[in-house]
Amino acid sequence: MLVIATIATISLLVCALLWWQMMILGDQVRALGGSLREVGESYDKLALTMPAELLRPMLENRRIALCIEQDHKLPVLETLIRERLEAEDAQVLDMEPAQADELMATTKWRVDDFHPDVLVRGKIQCNQYREVYYHADLTFVFASGVVSSILENPPNGARQANLAIAVVQKIKQTLEQAGKKAERTTALSELNG
Repeated sequence: MLVIATIATISLLVCALLWWQMMILGDQVRALGGSLREVGESYDKLALTMPAELLRPMLENRRIALCIEQDHKLPVLETLIRERLEAEDAQVLDMEPAQADELMATTKWRVDDFHPDVLVRGKIQCNQYREVYYHADLTFVFASGVVSSILENPPNGARQANLAIAVVQKIKQTLEQAGKKAERTTALSELNG
């Protein structure tokens, strides 16, 4: 009988200790939930004060036309660029060389169903290799009239995947610079009355 009473007492003490620990843990979980809620509210307030351009990916819903000639049976570079642009939520258009040349002859255009935000036109020489290129001459023409380019002649060749990264970075960089220039122009016109 004494053994059963001892076991019952020990079991009762263990249950009491477990209950006490659960109460402490419950308080800590409630405190953590409150802290997380405060962080979420702070983030929401911060997001409301940030300009919309910073919240939206730079290439989202931008129309980017590609017309890249390559001495490979598959459009390897164009496919790599397309994948990167689509990952940034851009709309990628294929453009025929004649149509691209006609658009490049225009200094500025209005973005619509037939005209992209950016045209990437050029040629790369890869000597029939899928992964490597030896010469790249790419021109970027923006609807605003800005023109930039990438011209490379790596002596031992370079990876087309790296060139695709450089193309997307160049587009983003130029769009960002154009946005800053437009902001400065707007600010100056507001100052001048």
